[in-house]
Amino acid sequence: MDLPLRMYQNDSALKKRKAFNLSLTPKVDIHLEAMKRIIDKQNPVLDVGCGNADLLIRLAMSTISGKHGVLVGIDSSPGLIQIGAQEAKRKGMALQLLQGNAEELPFRDGQFGTIIMSHTLHVIDHPRRALAEAYRCLRPHGRLILTLHTLKDRPRTIAFLQDIEMRIAKRSNVDRRHQKINADTIQKFLPPFIIKEVQRFESKYHSSSGMEYLDYVNSLRDYFTPPPTPEEWNAMMSMVSDRVKKDIRQYGFIEEQRCNAVVVAEK
Repeated sequence: MDLPLRMYQNDSALKKRKAFNLSLTPKVDIHLEAMKRIIDKQNPVLDVGCGNADLLIRLAMSTISGKHGVLVGIDSSPGLIQIGAQEAKRKGMALQLLQGNAEELPFRDGQFGTIIMSHTLHVIDHPRRALAEAYRCLRPHGRLILTLHTLKDRPRTIAFLQDIEMRIAKRSNVDRRHQKINADTIQKFLPPFIIKEVQRFESKYHSSSGMEYLDYVNSLRDYFTPPPTPEEWNAMMSMVSDRVKKDIRQYGFIEEQRCNAVVVAEK
């Protein structure tokens, strides 16, 4: 399932999501945590499901990149690849970005020292095929680095979006497969990979006003395909706002849990 391009092009929505993430305690940069686990000798690096190449661009710009050499990204969305290529060119980054399928990677056996899949597996139709392809394309002792949701991640937000789906009969990109493929179940999917590390990163939103949270939920309109009409969305946000205000009246605050994980596996 491709995420709509407008999710990456709506500057106002991106700022609202960033503001919400900055309000979390403690602050967790899951991309940075994945990047820290790339070892200099394990290059070149492939990002499967690279989207707009944000992680690769950050890696190329960081001191972590060191001697990684070639940085390659592949994604099924030509629009996102185009956005990533334009941004990489603007910043003078030498990335190789391709459109392609995670289940049929267009690379030779053992071509990469590290493969990253950042919140990718749960939106792939056949994740075991994608993992088999990653295994094939890694050289011996190469690393697979995954970032994954956990079952504790964003329970309130997911419940709200699923409720909105039912009320307006439109599908969002809150994919149910993350409930099957996550940091708590990944052990069943990874063999013959050997798991070397599973680290969870928890943070929490806690507020007596809920303003950042309501802005965050409001920014998720672009998750729906087709997007709700303004009238539909305003009605849904009114419902969400009423529920948040009810919690604040009852408890004095609103909380939302975030919990993601980095998994490192070896061929």
